[in-house]
Amino acid sequence: MTNLLRVTQRDVAQKYGCSHATVSLALSGNPRISEKVRAEIMELAEQMGYRPDPSLSQLARTRFARRAAGYRANLAYLVHSKASGAMQLRHFDAARRRAEQSGYKVEPFDLANYASGVSAAQVLYNRGVRGIIIPSMPTLVEDYLRDRAWERFTIVCCTLGWARFVYNVVTDDVFAATRLTWNEVVSRGYTRIGAAMFRHDPIAEDDFARHGASFAQQEALVPKKKRIPILVECDPFDRDTFMRWFERYKPEVVISFISRACEWLVDSGYRVPEDVAFACLNVKQQERYTGVLIPDPDLATTAVDFLIAQIHQNQRGVPRVQQSLMLEPQWREGKTLPVLGSLGR
Repeated sequence: MTNLLRVTQRDVAQKYGCSHATVSLALSGNPRISEKVRAEIMELAEQMGYRPDPSLSQLARTRFARRAAGYRANLAYLVHSKASGAMQLRHFDAARRRAEQSGYKVEPFDLANYASGVSAAQVLYNRGVRGIIIPSMPTLVEDYLRDRAWERFTIVCCTLGWARFVYNVVTDDVFAATRLTWNEVVSRGYTRIGAAMFRHDPIAEDDFARHGASFAQQEALVPKKKRIPILVECDPFDRDTFMRWFERYKPEVVISFISRACEWLVDSGYRVPEDVAFACLNVKQQERYTGVLIPDPDLATTAVDFLIAQIHQNQRGVPRVQQSLMLEPQWREGKTLPVLGSLGR
């Protein structure tokens, strides 16, 4: 007959031959317990089918928050120094601050220093790392994380990029952000709308969302006779192709996910917004563009919170059902998208 009783930490402690407190500390990744013992207890708990009681987990989180200032556990933030580093590290500072507030220590871990994912995972495991954050990464990293050695960790991805993983992810809702931008542009009176959506090579996950939302919104919002071909067959750094497209169709407004498109217009002698308006899907905090604000700090803090919650629930390895937490877009009112006609155009 199937045993319907929940396996508890006391059951694990009795089986292992230690105190309940030792099991509790080991399962929470407390460095006061040796790496060897932590690993053995975690493996035994998994074999016995231990799953934390949700109500007890909430109580433990409350107690944990009270002593967070004196407790430090290890998290790793993966990078690969042989690939472009700026995009990989853009969430690190906010992630580090959030982790410290919750009693964790997060440090960058460079996969480029290891010949394989197996060796990298072993080093992290020996250091007592429980949780891992994966930022937007190049495709070459996929091979590093395919081995079963990573099933010992709790892993959360922070944004989608070129590499595809099967772990839970926190990302911004690019599809919703694109729809919001189109709606704002149309509501301000623009009908000749030029959407410069570009395409990465290799193609990135967010390309699909931007392209799909743009084609759907154009069909729904813009009369057929006024539709301008959406620019997708163009690299985000290809200024010449972008300018040829702009010069050919002369839109009243340009929607783009890169702010440098506005810089290209200005460098070519166009006044923004006097000659052409501009809406951006990725506005940085310090920029004056109108559009959707890049939620980097919120993405980082949400990813850390999600990761810690998964650690407390003893969720490791590939999830049975992959979860995606998508942050709603935040509109930023800048100086580049006035109501059509307000500047005399």
